[in-house]
Amino acid sequence: ALVEGSVVPPVGVDPSSLAVDVYEVSLAGMGDDQVIADWTPVGSEPVAVNGAFHLRNLEPGHHYSVAATAPGVVSLYLGGAYELSDASWFTVSDGAVILDFSGTGGAEVLVTDDDGAPAPNAEVELFRWIDGDWDSTGSLVFTDSSGTAVVRGLPPGVYTAHVQSDGTYPQYLGGALALPGAPAEPLDAERMFAVAAGAITAVPAALVATISMSGHAEIPSGVRHDDVSILLHRVAGAGQDAQCTAVRTVFPDASGSYTVDGLVPGETYTLQFGGIGLPSQFLGGATWCEDAETFVAVPGAVILDHVVATGVTVSGQVRDVSTGDPVLDAVELELLRWDATGEFWDVSASQVTDAGTYSFAEVAPGTYTLLAFASNGRYDQYLGAQSVEPEPSDSVATFAVASDGDVAIDLELEPYRTLTGRVTGVQDPTALFLELVEGEFDGEALSNWHESGAAATPAGDGDFALAGMIPGRRYAVRVSGPGFDPMFVGPSGPVTEGAAGQWWWGDIDADAGVVDLASLIEPEPEP
Repeated sequence: ALVEGSVVPPVGVDPSSLAVDVYEVSLAGMGDDQVIADWTPVGSEPVAVNGAFHLRNLEPGHHYSVAATAPGVVSLYLGGAYELSDASWFTVSDGAVILDFSGTGGAEVLVTDDDGAPAPNAEVELFRWIDGDWDSTGSLVFTDSSGTAVVRGLPPGVYTAHVQSDGTYPQYLGGALALPGAPAEPLDAERMFAVAAGAITAVPAALVATISMSGHAEIPSGVRHDDVSILLHRVAGAGQDAQCTAVRTVFPDASGSYTVDGLVPGETYTLQFGGIGLPSQFLGGATWCEDAETFVAVPGAVILDHVVATGVTVSGQVRDVSTGDPVLDAVELELLRWDATGEFWDVSASQVTDAGTYSFAEVAPGTYTLLAFASNGRYDQYLGAQSVEPEPSDSVATFAVASDGDVAIDLELEPYRTLTGRVTGVQDPTALFLELVEGEFDGEALSNWHESGAAATPAGDGDFALAGMIPGRRYAVRVSGPGFDPMFVGPSGPVTEGAAGQWWWGDIDADAGVVDLASLIEPEPEP
């Protein structure tokens, strides 16, 4: 079947430059609530100079929709929609189809470089303010030799433009890196513009050029300048909310001087210094970007001088606390540095010990602790055998690193504490299963418990040993076996109410003595 149609073109557009794309659509919903749910392209038809077009080979009873398209024209769907899912539809029996651009306008964007000369071949993308946000029109156009990019078929509204051109950075109107905020009256003419129906809006887009800034790094004696690298970061936000984006790397000359090109005027930056044999350090000596000194890109300004720190070595032995001998089996260590801004311990470096020794190089100044992970009968523990994160003021579990000397500090590892005892009162002790459980307490009341990972089956005589207690924590034994429900046993017998006094402390090895299960097991009721 054949369906005729016509296009009322956008202002300034030759109808014959348009094409009509045809879609077969499927609908969802009922009655007036029906919408286009899916679609399949079925062809494209030309438009005559008078705006007429013909849709051929359409199936009676099927649903269709159309869109008028052309380079530099925002596609318009049937019913004045700008998304196919919002468009109207028709069947062969509905007759003629009209695509009417008369309610739209356009924009002519004149792109010039920082010297005022036209910028040809610049890519221009328009964004429209709609439903509380900026939304791309989906039409990318390029400037001609006069620096002009033309977009037609724009619905009335407020717009901004994004421009990419050789020789400068991608930018929105006004030279900004980000979209502007919500439009307000009067409009910010430097950053946005209005489009009216039937009118073409002239939009000047003067590109902002990048600038260069210089600085100086004091390089320590013995460090070659070409071993030092400087990474530029763009900084958005401040403090812990700061977001740092790496931009480019530069290198100082023999005097320590350097120049950073490609800076966006008004934007905030920082620098990260590093290189061979040097710890990572940000401008001002900070370890993390959010704590660094920053600078704003301003023509003619200079960057804060920076003294490059060489870092020190933190090394020592890992010893067994009971014998004082080096721990020869491999132990995984982490060197943690206190982040005073975020108030957390951050992993600075990690390694596995070698024959009882460790050595961390290029350590920057700060407050540190060491964490040894569980191995060969030892629990996870910080410096000072602590099983929980220390406070940075803890003089036993932490240490300071300055820039004027290496640090030697030994780490003494403690083993799990062991709970031993003997179970009696059952015919076969080897049929029992014993689990060491750790209690969590709110004051003196039990709030929760969890398995420690230590478990055992008693020997034939009932003897057992559970190695898994950590100093500062409290434990009980969960006993399971045939013929009775699992029970918790503590130093005073059955753990009934869960009070803290009914649990063993893990500070020292403990002896549970003789646990007579016969007196604790309630007989099963007779059937």
